[in-house]
Amino acid sequence: MAALNGWYAPDGTPTAAAAREAPAVRRGRLPGRQRRPYFVCGHFAAPHGRYATQAIQLFDHCEGFAMLFDFGQPTDGLIQMAFVVEDLDAAMARFSESFRVGPWTVLRDFAGENPRYRGEPSQARAHVALGFGGHMQYELIQPADELPSVHRDVITQQGYGFHHFGYATTAFDETVEAMHRKGYETVFSASVGSDSRVAYFDTRDVLPGMTELIEASPGLDATFTDMYKASL
Repeated sequence: MAALNGWYAPDGTPTAAAAREAPAVRRGRLPGRQRRPYFVCGHFAAPHGRYATQAIQLFDHCEGFAMLFDFGQPTDGLIQMAFVVEDLDAAMARFSESFRVGPWTVLRDFAGENPRYRGEPSQARAHVALGFGGHMQYELIQPADELPSVHRDVITQQGYGFHHFGYATTAFDETVEAMHRKGYETVFSASVGSDSRVAYFDTRDVLPGMTELIEASPGLDATFTDMYKASL
């Protein structure tokens, strides 16, 4: 276990500082003078701004402390930022030049297994590129057709740009149910890879984009870690 902002001892157990500051994190406050985002108990704590408290409240059912994937992000926390783009090849080149993201893993005509949009089977497909910049994964999405989808929803209503936060969870079913209890319906779901599922929720009422829950699994960890290592 690597240290996370000094909150873990070398053996991976939470430090006294973690226990002391955890309640403040849930209230949306950062310990001391720290200004960087950080994770605890599966929560993303923004350093300031109108979204800090809401982001934490979406996932306040979590208990315990987050472990880390081999690519350096928490198994219960934010791991991905996603954007809808008009031209996938042009967007990959722009992100690589501007932010040194890449190399890219490209999936053409992708939808996952058993895709469902707003409760109904979906035929929509997208061209998707995944790449790392540091420990954060970036996803670029170009719809491959005009069919209804969570991607077309954002493009139609807001235009191209930021689409969703990818949030990993080790308790996928429980986290999905927690979102339902908060009034968010599942607007898209699918199985991805050999042992993972995803579910999207339209959280644009409290966040700048949708939220994708990503089931943490050994297969996902291995695949994303390979992408991360290729970026070093």
